[in-house]
Amino acid sequence: MEYKENDEVRLTCSMCAALTYLLISKVEESLLMILENVPQNEKLTLFLDYSIQQLMENQNVPIEMWNINKHRHRTNNAVEGWNSQLNSTTGKQQTNVFFCSYRN
Repeated sequence: MEYKENDEVRLTCSMCAALTYLLISKVEESLLMILENVPQNEKLTLFLDYSIQQLMENQNVPIEMWNINKHRHRTNNAVEGWNSQLNSTTGKQQTNVFFCSYRN
């Protein structure tokens, strides 16, 4: 609820989301700038602690994996469009890959 009601909380969350679009060399510096200006909010602090742990300290998912600054395709819209066209052409919904693997 605080996200909807508190402009500072909303701005901080938006700035964290924007880190994915920055040059990799600027991500850490920008995160530090965000942290210097964080409003006092318990839930926001928990969110930021989690974000730092997952985005900056997680060796299994390096910054290069989640940062999309120099990527041509930043979403899966092309895949969704292709799948939608395939469904339209065949006239039916395609089978979900996960459904097939769990059935066997």
